[in-house]
Amino acid sequence: MELQDALVRHLDWKVRLRTALAENRPLDVEAASDHEHCALGRWLTGEAAARYGHLPSYRACCAHHEQFHEEAGQVVRCIAEQHKAEALARLAMSGAFSNASSVLIESLKRLREDAKYQDWADARRQKGLP
Repeated sequence: MELQDALVRHLDWKVRLRTALAENRPLDVEAASDHEHCALGRWLTGEAAARYGHLPSYRACCAHHEQFHEEAGQVVRCIAEQHKAEALARLAMSGAFSNASSVLIESLKRLREDAKYQDWADARRQKGLP
């Protein structure tokens, strides 16, 4: 998976949650809360762990991804329990979900930059270059 795809998919979460709230449509709390359930989580625990697990930005990204899903789960819980005002507050620009989303996006961008450098350095080593 490309990190750009991960960014887009996680931006979709806010739309998905707002739609569920507007339509009073419950979502699966466990799935929303599970940071290993989504495509990014599977990539982070699989391919990314093998390639970038040694990078501090990778570890930060994993922690921020887990926090993001904790907050997504809270929003889904609010929707299921008919706490619309709390769900809206969490989804607002300064809300807990939005903050977690912003932090994750920045972490993904940092990891993308570090991964580019890592991939470049690996390619040089494979060619026998310093």
